[in-house]
Amino acid sequence: MIRLISDNLTKFISNSIEIEDEMMDVYKYGIEITISSILNVILVIISSIILSDIICGIIFLTVFIFLRSFCGGYHASTYLKCNLIFILAFLLTFSINKMITNFFDYKNIIILLIIVDVLSFIPIAVFSPVQNKHKTITANQTKICHVKAMLLYLLFSIVSFIMCAQNINYGSFMIMALASVSVMILIEITKRRISHER
Repeated sequence: MIRLISDNLTKFISNSIEIEDEMMDVYKYGIEITISSILNVILVIISSIILSDIICGIIFLTVFIFLRSFCGGYHASTYLKCNLIFILAFLLTFSINKMITNFFDYKNIIILLIIVDVLSFIPIAVFSPVQNKHKTITANQTKICHVKAMLLYLLFSIVSFIMCAQNINYGSFMIMALASVSVMILIEITKRRISHER
């Protein structure tokens, strides 16, 4: 469906402006990514409205979109899988956070969040940015993305713990959203190592 829409939009654009043949695939891929990303945002917003917590949806999208743009992570083989995994990541993050905030007292939540935050930083520090075969970057860009990913992670972490003092649910959720980005990195690294061993 996304590819069909992308094909039609690319043809429409090529009729409006002159596009070189070798650039057609670039335009098409860019449109596909944009549509898939918009769909991901819509799915998370709808889900967060159904769950009666739009703020969690906004927090998840903010953390996931900004941090992943610098550190990369798991990429599904199809857009359908991408959309399903993205919404599943949000729902799992939301559910785990609910369990933590419902079953632990404030002191134990903070201790747990510190542990999760430190452990989640390790994949960012060690592996980011995870290269995407559709988007190659230079060695210098890799270094810049690595530093930006770590700085952004630390900034989000600080904001998370400040939020914990005001609202433990949202502060905790932001830490869990950071952890979900790290999990995506680990999944991609593991997938690549398994395929390399084969």
